[in-house]
Amino acid sequence: MPIGSDPEAHKVLSKLGQIAIEWNNIDALMRLLLSVFIGGGDKTDIITAHMNSPVFINMMKTFTAEYAPKDAQAHFTCLYEFYDRMREYRNYYIHGITNIAYEKDRPIGFAQSHSARGRLVLHQDSIDLTKLQGCLDNLDTLRAFLNRFLDEFLWGGNKKDLVGYLPLASIEIPPLPDKLQKPRLFLLGEATRGADDV
Repeated sequence: MPIGSDPEAHKVLSKLGQIAIEWNNIDALMRLLLSVFIGGGDKTDIITAHMNSPVFINMMKTFTAEYAPKDAQAHFTCLYEFYDRMREYRNYYIHGITNIAYEKDRPIGFAQSHSARGRLVLHQDSIDLTKLQGCLDNLDTLRAFLNRFLDEFLWGGNKKDLVGYLPLASIEIPPLPDKLQKPRLFLLGEATRGADDV
């Protein structure tokens, strides 16, 4: 059945779209939060506008170590680690899924990519609706945790006067999602490796 006429395949595509949009929003809010941490305004926007993810994570780590309130450092650490783990899932699902395939008559995202960091490796995976929904659930958890930071540091200054207000350091830290484990298939066997590959 062609993908265009299969409502089940549309569910996979819909989940991928939700992941992309949810991630884009979380990423923008994380960058806004970092901008506020380092002073805000146009000058900091120049720094954060085109910052790649590894640099962004390193800036968050440094800010946490040097400037985060001591009683909330574990919260800051969880925030940037959660963000970084979900970035890997987002990249793998959005950039890695190359086709909608069928497994036991159910549509799946077929992910395939190569890496060459010391060895030539093929990554192939079947991404079903359960995995995609799990990613969305983790993004929802990350967003709720991130919103608490935004409340505290960006637009919630007067919330401290509300009944039931809890300081950031007193809220529960969510468990981190598992690190992404891509299936690995080494493409070149031992016999094809030269002395320079060892």
